[in-house]
Amino acid sequence: MSRIHHIPRLAAALVAMLAAGTLAACGSSDDRGASTHGSASSNAAPAEVKMALTGGGSLSNVPLYLAQELGYFDDAGVKVSFVDVTGGSDVIQALITSTVDATTNEYDHTIEVQTKGKEIEEVALFRQTPSFSLMVTKEHPEIHSVKDLAGKKIGVVSLGGSTEDVVHYLLQANGLDPDAAELVSIGATSTAIAAVRSGQVDALIGVEPTLTKLLESGQARNLVDLRTPQATKEVYGGPAPFWSLLVRNDFAADDAETTQGLVTASVRALDYLHSHSAEDVADHVPSDVFYPDGDKAFFIKTLKANLDSFSTDGLMPEGGPQRSLDYLKAANPDTDYSGVDLQKTYDDAFAEKAAAQGGTR
Repeated sequence: MSRIHHIPRLAAALVAMLAAGTLAACGSSDDRGASTHGSASSNAAPAEVKMALTGGGSLSNVPLYLAQELGYFDDAGVKVSFVDVTGGSDVIQALITSTVDATTNEYDHTIEVQTKGKEIEEVALFRQTPSFSLMVTKEHPEIHSVKDLAGKKIGVVSLGGSTEDVVHYLLQANGLDPDAAELVSIGATSTAIAAVRSGQVDALIGVEPTLTKLLESGQARNLVDLRTPQATKEVYGGPAPFWSLLVRNDFAADDAETTQGLVTASVRALDYLHSHSAEDVADHVPSDVFYPDGDKAFFIKTLKANLDSFSTDGLMPEGGPQRSLDYLKAANPDTDYSGVDLQKTYDDAFAEKAAAQGGTR
């Protein structure tokens, strides 16, 4: 049974929430421990949290669904409802406008929104690799390197999102103008596969399980595979933060107890992911989200192949924020990042407290 409310456009999500009177409101207290969403105490009502998701069936969201399905959010005193939003940029817009309280998406957004005068932060890291792969469709055997992509159409999950930044960075790192290729928004899952099959794109940058499906079907091949820690180190110079639990900085300050509940449940789920078999994990995530076609074995195989990309503790890797800033500067040379304060882009305190609490298994 699906727990996502499917809303194809951000505007529709906002209208629906306003109509239902469910627009999230941030607290005004200056006390970091105060919570306007309730307390984790067993005597209080659970804090209600709206979380925006894009690509709900993406492998990156496994810890989130584990936390939901295993009751970890309930244990932490938070009641989470998922809202499906089309693309990464729309998800971030929903977050900074308080349409939702939290989201999972790329850490890079915390840096980019600062250039627009906004502040969001990573409070738990899910994956420490980009978990993307730049692929070439079978119709283009002549493409052997990133340089060969000049003038080609490359599919990205969403325009204005992190996959676009990665493509721009790879083009620039290979001596090309970041705008040397035409980028097309094709989504993350079934729509991306359809774009490849229809010849809409010559190449694409995608996420699991789409990547493995395209590889196994022979419809595409890897050009730059960024799914492993080793590949990430080779391209970025070390471990880098990517898929993360994001909240507004003011939400984390005013609703610290609620934020702690979200992080504690997420870190507990990461621990479960690393301490249980992929077969067991598959039994504890919704099949209609992660393997709606019934191919549970495929999901298990894909999870096993990508397990090393998941964080074990939710903490920011040393030097990660600076590496992300460096690559964003290269990917977007026309953007002024001089005013970015990296200390405001993440807060390890919640994950550290979750670990200190122990008993995650």
